[in-house]
Amino acid sequence: EEIPEAVDEMINTLQASPVTGSFRGRIGHIGDVELRWGLGLGSLMMLAGGLLQILGGLLSTERSPRQREGI
Repeated sequence: EEIPEAVDEMINTLQASPVTGSFRGRIGHIGDVELRWGLGLGSLMMLAGGLLQILGGLLSTERSPRQREGI
């Protein structure tokens, strides 16, 4: 079975603007499709999580109290 032209158009729209965008079209006998994408709250949470991991890694590389005392 061949891919409907609207699906191909939808994929091209998504590829052209992966950060944010929208698509509205009719896919054959399936019906109308509306697709919206973008960077929202989830991307901010992922960024905050990444920063916390980096901070945790930096803090874990500090010397322990025993190492500072020379024990």
